[in-house]
Amino acid sequence: MEGVLFDWRFAAQILPDLLRASLTTIIITLLAFAIAMVCGLVLAMMRRSRSRWVAPTSRPRCAPSWLPRDMDALSRRAPPRREAGLEVDRGALVVGSLAGGFLHRLGLVDGGLEGIAQVGGARGLGFRRALGRRWRRSAGAQRKEQQAGDRARFHAMPLRYGWRYATPIRTEWRMASHRWRLDGQTALITGASAGIGLAIARELLGFGADVMLVARDEDLLDAARDDLAEEFPEREVATMAADVADDEERRAILDWVEDHADGLNLLINNAGGNVTKAAVDYTEDEWRGIFETNLFSAFELSRYAHPLLTRHASSAIVNVGSVSGITAVRSGAPYGMTKAALHQMTRNLAAEWAEDGVRVNAVAPWYIRTRRTSGPLSDADYYEEVIARTPMRRIGEPEEVAAAVGFLCLPAASYVTGECIAVDGGFLRYGF
Repeated sequence: MEGVLFDWRFAAQILPDLLRASLTTIIITLLAFAIAMVCGLVLAMMRRSRSRWVAPTSRPRCAPSWLPRDMDALSRRAPPRREAGLEVDRGALVVGSLAGGFLHRLGLVDGGLEGIAQVGGARGLGFRRALGRRWRRSAGAQRKEQQAGDRARFHAMPLRYGWRYATPIRTEWRMASHRWRLDGQTALITGASAGIGLAIARELLGFGADVMLVARDEDLLDAARDDLAEEFPEREVATMAADVADDEERRAILDWVEDHADGLNLLINNAGGNVTKAAVDYTEDEWRGIFETNLFSAFELSRYAHPLLTRHASSAIVNVGSVSGITAVRSGAPYGMTKAALHQMTRNLAAEWAEDGVRVNAVAPWYIRTRRTSGPLSDADYYEEVIARTPMRRIGEPEEVAAAVGFLCLPAASYVTGECIAVDGGFLRYGF
């Protein structure tokens, strides 16, 4: 009911401006046509006054019997005929074409009609200031219009209505390679020594980013750093062994990032853990440990990283969730609870931090071929059950999750926030 009332209030608010702009456009159009017609008539009268008219002096041969024999009477009643026959009034056509070309170049009629189409004529001719915001064009777009005839525009609703109409249409975005690059950006990735975290690091390095990797196992972390440094020698790979479940170490991670980088562009909360049991069999330390690793670490790292992320005009956080946070699977209640809360945290932070230029998204993988899933999937019967509930009939690869994370980090995804992308081979369309 509230949504309906809001719609009517908004319609009542915008309707006067819409009617005013529409009326202005109609008046200008009629005025333009009237000017063209008056000019044409004036030229026609001038030409007619100079023309030589003659009336026939005799009854033409083969004339129908109903024509009067008195041709003088006929000439008085019938309109005169040009001596050289019918002619086109070229002067009127020239005036009409000039008037039409003039109006087209000014863009008055087209602009008014387009303004009406773009929600209420916000670009209406005399009402730009009254509606609150002028129609803006970048200098680059104007140059493109002059060179290639491409009319790229920025469309924006008036500020008085409190919302924007659409994303600016920029033709240079169509093939701009920088939209698919992360050159000069720094990414912090937790749980990055193996599996999905290592695949994400490799994906972001491939896009041109420098990475800072965090994991508990220092030996695995050093081995991962050596492999990545060899594969991407032009990129910077830094590592720090730390447990994100410990708040003191979380703070140390952010101090390390601040010392080694100029702010932070990307934060990937990938660290996670699980103990699969029946709900009544968990000890307090076990389920609290799952919450600390999977949920609290992501929340605290995001909060601590916020000042570093906001140093840049645009930055992103990607949380690695799970399908267990969307539907019930056999992963244990605490794990599903933490992932569901992580997804909701993603939505809340996305809405809260959008004005700070920080996008927050998540991915939700199903079974991915990693060290953690190797145990359950080694059971042939369980493996067959998983495959039977997966439409693509296979287990996912870490690189497939990393590809989704990479996309959410790219400038190409600059209008995507608060989303959770399932990387599940279609599992959520089946359930389990």
